[in-house]
Amino acid sequence: MLALSLLLDRAEAVVTLQEGVMRRIIVDVFREIANTPRYREEADLIDGIRKEDQSNLREVQSHLLKDLRFPTITDRFEAVAESHPETCQWIFQKAEETDQFRLHGRRWDDFVGWLQRDSGMYWINGKAGSGKSTLMKYIFNAGDTRQHLALWVGDQRLYIAGFFFWSGGSKDQRSQAGLYRSLLYDILKQVPELIPIVLPKQWSSRYNVQCQQLKRILVSTSTIHHSRLY
Repeated sequence: MLALSLLLDRAEAVVTLQEGVMRRIIVDVFREIANTPRYREEADLIDGIRKEDQSNLREVQSHLLKDLRFPTITDRFEAVAESHPETCQWIFQKAEETDQFRLHGRRWDDFVGWLQRDSGMYWINGKAGSGKSTLMKYIFNAGDTRQHLALWVGDQRLYIAGFFFWSGGSKDQRSQAGLYRSLLYDILKQVPELIPIVLPKQWSSRYNVQCQQLKRILVSTSTIHHSRLY
């Protein structure tokens, strides 16, 4: 509950900051053009500010996502071999219904049940070269995974993020920092409205710069426009 409270406080602070910055820009712009005669387009100016602000928000989101993403972020995932379409389907079956069980007596916890109902971690292990990465790539891409998870989330929206460690890869591919950056990138790309809450300092810095640029452009545009009315 403490973590949730802190997150809500941070969200409220970010929203207040964002609204405050835009309010100051609008006030400053009108203050600078207030003495300009024959000005009759206040509503158009406000609408323009809002549209430019939306463009600024998207640009700041794009910048911060680009900062999170590292060059080799998908290399390991792409390097893992694709499985034959029917090779890994057993993971979505009951163990008793598979050849692995009938021929070798192998069984495992109900994966589908875990996707649909359970929480916590489902641990998959095996010997080197046994196909763990191939299986994980299949699970990550499979439509069945999303179908079963949809039952787990109910009427909520489903977000999926993944990271494939690679001990022989770059520092980002084999480190906890790389894991965090990759998961954050996947999630924030799907839910960009969370960026100012998760990265408030970076967001505030970039957003303020964009807003100051917007203010200069609007004041300059308004001044030029009204000078032509004489």
